Amino acid sequence: MGRKILEYEAKTIREQGELYQLIRMVRRKMDKGKSPEQIAEELDEDLTLVTRICEAANMCCPGDGCERIYTFLRGINSYGL
Repeated sequence: MGRKILEYEAKTIREQGELYQLIRMVRRKMDKGKSPEQIAEELDEDLTLVTRICEAANMCCPGDGCERIYTFLRGINSYGL
């Protein structure tokens, strides 16, 4: 039982880290003036996910970090993150 919990926690942490990294990459490209469509194509990511990250980033303050955007996405997300 304990091993399954640890495996689940490790998977959750890994997925969270991957999303944080994607948020960072999307924000950098947004700073360069790229559209969600361009970003999704360049990163080979799902357009819906990239669009949601862009929307969340635009709703948060410019100085907010990835954690704030991640939390915002988790609150409005129906994508399964």
